[in-house]
Amino acid sequence: MCMLFIQLFLFIFLFEAALFYGYSVHYEKPINSAVIWAGIILFLLSIYYFYNWKIEEMRDFMTAWVWAIPVCYLTPVSAHHAAFMVRLSLLYGIFFGLAAAFAREKRGAALIQQGIVFAGYTAVIYCYMNMFGNAYHKDAVMLTGEGLRLTSVFQYANAYAAYLLAILLCAVWMVMRSRKWYAVLLHATMVVPTLLSFFLTLSRGGLVMLPVIVLLVLPFYRFVQQISFFVYLLAGSFAALLIVEPVKELTTSVFNR
Repeated sequence: MCMLFIQLFLFIFLFEAALFYGYSVHYEKPINSAVIWAGIILFLLSIYYFYNWKIEEMRDFMTAWVWAIPVCYLTPVSAHHAAFMVRLSLLYGIFFGLAAAFAREKRGAALIQQGIVFAGYTAVIYCYMNMFGNAYHKDAVMLTGEGLRLTSVFQYANAYAAYLLAILLCAVWMVMRSRKWYAVLLHATMVVPTLLSFFLTLSRGGLVMLPVIVLLVLPFYRFVQQISFFVYLLAGSFAALLIVEPVKELTTSVFNR
């Protein structure tokens, strides 16, 4: 049941402004709803930990320590905003506990991984639907003084760029590790639209962090995987840059209409 909850949460609440708190009233209802549902799953998780939790590994220690994060917001300047940050921190703690409990097993880790990756692909595809006029989400596509900017379900370009960085790394990793041809084809196909979306966020912070994150993850790959990683990333970047201007012009014309 907990695994089903994780999968549903990743997809359903992704479209509730991705649970992004922008210090505005319309972000508060989705967060409150998410906290209620997460509270129910926390009750079930607490039963599981009551019978299974032992301090044997670092993850067990961190599972307890993560609940100290909400304490950071207990002496606030703004009590109202701090209350929502406490709720978000509680959500982080709940999902950290779920991952620590169920990602120990190979099947559980695979289900969580697939949920994160396919939820990310859904956000990318949904943003393209907004770009081409097939769907509408508030501020998913914005025309600013800097030009066209994508925010998808986040309504904030930098948040979407950070999300895309994670999805991009996941997609490239899945291409390298998948053994079935259709899985390789699916993940390889998503590399280009993910990179194109990343470029169209116009996030300077995202562009600065991209090489930093790449350098941080490289030590976790073998030498052959590092070469493959760069080949896939460079090929996807070349393809994305090749079509970025035509896509931008088409999206701008749709946006203006």
